[in-house]
Amino acid sequence: MLPVPDARVEVPRSLDEALSLLARAAQQGVRARVLAGGTDLVPNLKRGQERAELLVSLASVRGLDDIGESEGELRIGALSRLARVSAHPLVRDRAAVIAKTAALIASPQIREMATIGGNLCLDTRCRHVNQTGFWRDALGNCIKAPGANVAPPCHVVPGGRHCVASASADLPPLLLALGARVRIVSRDGERTIAMGTLYRNDGVAPLTLAAGELLAEILVPTHGLRAAYQKLRARRAIDFPVLGLAVALRADADATCRQLQVVATGVTPAPRAVGKLDPIAVGQKLDRGTVAAIGARCREGLKPLTTFGDDTEWRRDMIPVLVRRAFAELGFGG
Repeated sequence: MLPVPDARVEVPRSLDEALSLLARAAQQGVRARVLAGGTDLVPNLKRGQERAELLVSLASVRGLDDIGESEGELRIGALSRLARVSAHPLVRDRAAVIAKTAALIASPQIREMATIGGNLCLDTRCRHVNQTGFWRDALGNCIKAPGANVAPPCHVVPGGRHCVASASADLPPLLLALGARVRIVSRDGERTIAMGTLYRNDGVAPLTLAAGELLAEILVPTHGLRAAYQKLRARRAIDFPVLGLAVALRADADATCRQLQVVATGVTPAPRAVGKLDPIAVGQKLDRGTVAAIGARCREGLKPLTTFGDDTEWRRDMIPVLVRRAFAELGFGG
């Protein structure tokens, strides 16, 4: 079993104390990481994919796991465990698709530890870096490896100097499609941003969180949109998605589409929204032909890379299949 590298661990008793620790670390140039469930961070530390001099545990911080509703938004604290999100009566009543998607993540044991905030902040993945240090060194390392710069090669894009390690979390594409926002806090105050602003297309640094900032809450509109999420993986449990598709829409009683958003994970370093869907969907009946056209457009706009070991053409050919399944789950395309 790989050991966790040495790091100082602080267990603050309040959010203010946690933010003070993060702010002080940022000022002193200390590499700090927030420890919530630890189901992604701790294995990454063990394999040397992550480095941290300070771990700020949120285990004793109260109030970050609250789930409630106000002003037409479902509010989910970032420290809420995935198992609790999937079973919570308010989530199941106001946004059942979130509960259903949370239940698809990893295994029951992991969902009892992993948090929704951790899933939103999940590190990007690539088969060339998600290995032991010995394996990476034998390969010649890569851009994403800790301490690497532009000198190591990219094994996914020959000659590439930009890391394309892929987003691999299930909830971000769904929440993006639903128009969610996130509340971010620091010692300097707080800000609420559209969830898409949380991500950037950079496999090495996929989040826009500044040093000293903490994701505190997810806010999801509870009116208007219907949504479904489809996940492609090697096994029916445990595995990360090698492709995930979220479909969110608004439609009239006669199945005429008024709004449509399709967002994918497992394709690029950030969740990827499919463009140019309005001309073929909005104002059209969501029948079999329209859904097929939407699936074809999604296949054209999404091009999976070899960041995962699975066949890229198979993954791409599955895009229209997942689109069709998502629409069928919503009662369209029959």
